[in-house]
Amino acid sequence: MPSASSNSIRRLLAADGAIANQKQIVEELLENRHKALVFSQFVDHLNIVRAWLDEQQVAARLLEGLTSKEIGRTLEISHRTVEIYRARLMRKYNASTAADLVHKLLAGG
Repeated sequence: MPSASSNSIRRLLAADGAIANQKQIVEELLENRHKALVFSQFVDHLNIVRAWLDEQQVAARLLEGLTSKEIGRTLEISHRTVEIYRARLMRKYNASTAADLVHKLLAGG
C-alpha cells in the first residue's frame, strides 16, 4: 500500500507540468553527459527530481551487478532506500524477479 507522502508526490507530479518538463530537461542533459543544477522555490519539486535521479542511478548500478549495500555506499544512501527504489522499478517495469528487472532495463522497458 503506497504511503500518504508517495501518493501526494504522485498527485503533485501528475498535476504539475513544470516537474515533467524539468524531468525531461534533466534527462536529456544526463544522456549527453552534462551536469545539471536545479533550482526551485518548492522543496517538493527538488525532492521529486532527486528521488527520480536516485532511482535512475539505482537502475544503472543494478545493471552493473551491484548489490543493494554496494549501491547504497556508492550513492551515499541507505541500502533500505536502494531496496525501495528497486521495488518501485520492479513495479514500474512489471518485473517479478531482480533478473527479470535487469533484462527489462537492458531491453529499455
